[in-house]
Amino acid sequence: MCFYDKVDLRGQCTIKIYTFRNRRTQRRYQRRIRPFPYYIYDRGYITRQAVLVGSALHWVAYRDCNGRTPPFVVAFDLTTEEFYVIELPEKTRATVVGAFEGCLTVTHPKDDEVVDIWVMKEYMVMASWTHQFRISILDKSNGSLINPYRYMRPLAASLRNGNKILFQSGRGLLWYDPENDKLDFVDNSCPQLRDGISIALCSWPTG
Repeated sequence: MCFYDKVDLRGQCTIKIYTFRNRRTQRRYQRRIRPFPYYIYDRGYITRQAVLVGSALHWVAYRDCNGRTPPFVVAFDLTTEEFYVIELPEKTRATVVGAFEGCLTVTHPKDDEVVDIWVMKEYMVMASWTHQFRISILDKSNGSLINPYRYMRPLAASLRNGNKILFQSGRGLLWYDPENDKLDFVDNSCPQLRDGISIALCSWPTG
């Protein structure tokens, strides 16, 4: 598993690798990877959370601590333990990375009322970035912004629920109806659900 230690809200990080050994030790510190050369975009839990696609963890990052340079996706390959950069579609400022149907996604707030979801259909192929969804985050019933749902990512499609898309946001889960461009809350009575859906187990070659 991969963890990072924040220096500040947009601090450079040090990557540490931990391995599970047995019930008695629970977690054993294994080794430290070289300093993380970028700055993680941090506007809360969902923006700083790494997303696993293939054998790599992904974050939105900057090359400077003030976030004034164009953002990009930085990935950490769990097999080679190397960092690499994935550039974004032109004129896109991503806030959140995600994984949808096995593909890398980024969320781009186009303005205060609309967010765009881009999907990389073929991993590491820039030309495969596809504009998948344009979602209105303006509540049409009362004219108020559904905020902070500009920070959200797709999780899964549900054919049994009217072809809706399940999204994770900083405030909980949402159903998105692409046909009617409508967002609806999933039952938010269990706040721990927000954290629980991010847990994943994976294995990779140890050599």
